[in-house]
Amino acid sequence: TIYIQDAQLNYGLVAQEYQETTTTTVVTGITNDMPRLDYSGGASCPSLLLEPSRQNLITNDSYFGGADWAKSGASITTNAVLGPDGYLTASKLVEDTSTGAHITTKSNLFAATGAWYTASIFVKAAERTYAAFSTRGNFTSNDNTLIFNLTTGEWDLDDSSQNYALNAEAFPNGWYRISLNTNTTSGAYDGFGIGIATGASFWGDAVYTGDGTSGIYIWGAQMEAGQYESSLIPTYGTSATRTADSCSKTGISSLIGQTEGVLFVEFAALSNSVVNEQISLSDGTDNNTIKFVMGSVISGIQAESRLGGVTQFSIKKTTSDYSSVKKMAVAYKQNDVVFYIDGVQIGSDTVATIPALSVFNFAAGSGVFKATGTINQVLLFKTRLSNSDLAALTSL
Repeated sequence: TIYIQDAQLNYGLVAQEYQETTTTTVVTGITNDMPRLDYSGGASCPSLLLEPSRQNLITNDSYFGGADWAKSGASITTNAVLGPDGYLTASKLVEDTSTGAHITTKSNLFAATGAWYTASIFVKAAERTYAAFSTRGNFTSNDNTLIFNLTTGEWDLDDSSQNYALNAEAFPNGWYRISLNTNTTSGAYDGFGIGIATGASFWGDAVYTGDGTSGIYIWGAQMEAGQYESSLIPTYGTSATRTADSCSKTGISSLIGQTEGVLFVEFAALSNSVVNEQISLSDGTDNNTIKFVMGSVISGIQAESRLGGVTQFSIKKTTSDYSSVKKMAVAYKQNDVVFYIDGVQIGSDTVATIPALSVFNFAAGSGVFKATGTINQVLLFKTRLSNSDLAALTSL
């Protein structure tokens, strides 16, 4: 006889961290009540990550050796080096000796109807230290093709008239996650291409005569609808969708100050393209609530309250910056309300009645308008702190 314990079967090229189950299958490796923690930037203390639902249109995000990834002037060496996940899953894109572009591509990923799409991939220098990246399924022109320097972590954009939003995030062991998005209006820009370059000029450095051995490392490709990249959604032969994250707690009236208190949140949205996202205390409805509202729907960040559907206070800071970390606190008491952001008093109100509250939600009281971003901390106080304490609490 032998002893056995902790059986698991998961998608992918490697065994993932063990997820305990009882009678329910764990789908995509994440249980409903398991937080997603973000250690971006090498942080030792993670943030809670809340993201919207997204679909990765790339059918094999990290296996580039199959026929679904077209190659031109290049070949793929699979399992060539440790990927950002710490496993031997990254590929090497190797140039051949031809004169031209040295690339691997996917075409016809979506219908180019004017919607925003974001392409992203992890890249690392090998013999070559420049990567050419495009939202075209080919590199026939410099339109929608950018050059990224894998040594300095900087972009070069050959045609600055193109409408792009670029991003590059450094990861350990020389990896970068690079992304670009574009408002697609032509069928020529419905693909994904990653290639090798020898410098920062498209025609001179991304179209050249290869030596047959040099290349770059690649891993984790993603194409998704939206104006910014979300965390990688692994795929294994078919596109995959991640459901929207949510975080709430009900039945906590004893933890919430019913006549006075403070709601404090340290939070950063995932992008500045926020329309209407909310963080609330409520009774489970929008009629009785104290909440933060963020986005272009109000052109800023607002603390507000309703009692029986009637607005009790509304204090707003006008801004279009939602993606930088902010410390926000609203202190409330009968006819005594004040709103602070980053150590600065935004405003106050001397006529307000406080509703009965029992639910905390990274959304409106009814559950709509979910907040997406990284959350460093949330605090509830059952007393109304002094203004000097609020300034100290929210100072960055």
